[in-house]
Amino acid sequence: MSCEGKQPYSAICEGGDGDKQGKQNTPNKKPVRVWMDGSFDMLHIGHITAMHKARALGDCLIVGAQSDADVQLHKGPPVHPEEERFRLLQALKCVDQFVGAASYGTSVQTLDKHGCDFCVHGDDATLRASDTDPVFHLMKINRARLVPRELRTSTTDQIERILKKTGTSNADCGVVGGPSKDYVKNMQSGDLRGALLTASIVHAIFDGRVLEPRGKVVYVDGAFDLFNVGHLSFLEKAAQEGSYLLVGVHDDAIVSNRKGYVFPVLTMLDRAVMVLSLKCVSDVVFGAPAILTQDFLDHFKIDLVCRGKNSVGENENGADRYCVPKKRGIFKLIDSGNQITSQTIVSRIVQRRAEYVARNQVKNEKEEDAAKKLKDKSPAPQV
Repeated sequence: MSCEGKQPYSAICEGGDGDKQGKQNTPNKKPVRVWMDGSFDMLHIGHITAMHKARALGDCLIVGAQSDADVQLHKGPPVHPEEERFRLLQALKCVDQFVGAASYGTSVQTLDKHGCDFCVHGDDATLRASDTDPVFHLMKINRARLVPRELRTSTTDQIERILKKTGTSNADCGVVGGPSKDYVKNMQSGDLRGALLTASIVHAIFDGRVLEPRGKVVYVDGAFDLFNVGHLSFLEKAAQEGSYLLVGVHDDAIVSNRKGYVFPVLTMLDRAVMVLSLKCVSDVVFGAPAILTQDFLDHFKIDLVCRGKNSVGENENGADRYCVPKKRGIFKLIDSGNQITSQTIVSRIVQRRAEYVARNQVKNEKEEDAAKKLKDKSPAPQV
């Protein structure tokens, strides 16, 4: 995809002065190309936020994702294999161009190869505490920018939540129809923490525009927890049924009651913004109702309701959730052709529990060491 003539996103980054940061898009000036790379495993709102912040600093965002071999070597086993990670990234609204199997560690050569002006990286403590990281050297020559890191959501955090809630077998990965009191327990213990979102991030995802429903409106709903290629395949298939795809994302209590103790791993807001970030999705209903009513269908002018063959819970407390659209003759069951579910992702982590425990321990130790180094570097307070 070319960046020529592309309208820039609103600057949403801290200190996002366009001229200062290198963002100036005039008819006679070459678009500013921004590079961001990473493993992007268990794609989440922290990744999405960082990419939109990076996109705001230029006119075109080129995202590079590392191979399984590189991720394994530097971080530990990826939960999502590269073909899944690559597919998810290419489906995002904010990604203008994608590079698969990008080299680990950004270099001048990487930027030049892809015609990028600079790279963007999260301001991780491990990066700020190091003077040997490749990004540190790029900053010295004004070819790197740092953006604030999302505090509450990370790949490590998601894995830790799953490890904490599960045993060593797949039988411990959650029970469909588990009691809703588990949701309250999760909230009280702090196990279910959402990202610290701002309205500007949602604004950036829409590129400052509100998309009015047009043509045939298709509606789907679900949890969309631990977003994966199974979800993506279903949404893309549903989008082909019309010209406007509206997605309802259920709240945390509904998901916990239907899917059991392990779920949701991510809060409704985290899950909804992830869905909203997709090219195939026109809009999202936050906290959508479990049972579709006539009023709901009329309000959103819905022409077709779709459900995936792999989705859990067509019934809610004994009632058919899709009774009204079925009676209207506007219900369709869709086979996405992809069998991967949120349960699949949990099972992958449980089956390799020891490896992920070790991975997270190393990551946490590195962050603690970096935080200590930064503290030691800080000047003593004035008295």
